[in-house]
Amino acid sequence: MTRRIRRLGAARAALPQAWSDTSPIREELFGIERLEQHAESLAAAQRATSNPPKVISLNTRLKGREAAYILNRCGARLLFTVRGFLATDYPALLAEESLPSLERTVLFTGARPDEESWEKFLASGAGVPAAAIDAAVDRLKGGDVCDILFTSGTTGRPKGAMCSHDQTVECFRIWSSSVGIVDTGIEPADA
Repeated sequence: MTRRIRRLGAARAALPQAWSDTSPIREELFGIERLEQHAESLAAAQRATSNPPKVISLNTRLKGREAAYILNRCGARLLFTVRGFLATDYPALLAEESLPSLERTVLFTGARPDEESWEKFLASGAGVPAAAIDAAVDRLKGGDVCDILFTSGTTGRPKGAMCSHDQTVECFRIWSSSVGIVDTGIEPADA
């Protein structure tokens, strides 16, 4: 497991015990140019627990009210997002929305001093023992739900489809094979 993914697991494990539930977690879905960041956010959303929360991927084209509907429908308590992608301030889109379950927002980019940045989030897991991360990874099962993908809602309210780790990994394997992405066995320099 790369150092980067272990740091993500540690940051998630450092969250208060209140986060040990199965409430879905929202994270931003990026285009191909943001694939690595998307992978990091998916890893971040998989709580180091025997009962990891699900990931809710929201389309970056959603308006605040549309995103709020999905976040509220899922009872999302943690939001991973960005400021400035596609020239949009995503936190500002949600500022006027009622999000009673949302307790915390982590910004990958554009965090202001009074907001939690990705770096601060990662630093919160600095004291988590490696054994705790290994144990959490060992508890994950391929059939566990890891993503909930919502329809666009063009013909009514958006509906969520639950996907397992196995489905997600297989989908990425098929896609990466079809576009010629191969495992070189080389880790990034900061891994």
